[in-house]
Amino acid sequence: MAHSRAVEAFVEKPDAATAANYVAERYLWNSGNFLFHAATMLGEIERFEPAMAEAAKAGGCRPHARPRFSAAGKRTLRTRPQEID
Repeated sequence: MAHSRAVEAFVEKPDAATAANYVAERYLWNSGNFLFHAATMLGEIERFEPAMAEAAKAGGCRPHARPRFSAAGKRTLRTRPQEID
């Protein structure tokens, strides 16, 4: 069962002190991380914003395609951020 809560305010990217206060006060916030299949997202865009979906497809959006990475991309994905040139 989904629950809803009233929202007092929206704070975009709080500074470190504000974020620490939020954690101490046990605030909840959306980290902006989402997990879903690309095809699911495209389906929702097609449903609610068909023109945007058409633009995405025209731009090469292929939600069912397997991801392809260049050799440099594979190397980068296996490298810690501080090691990237």
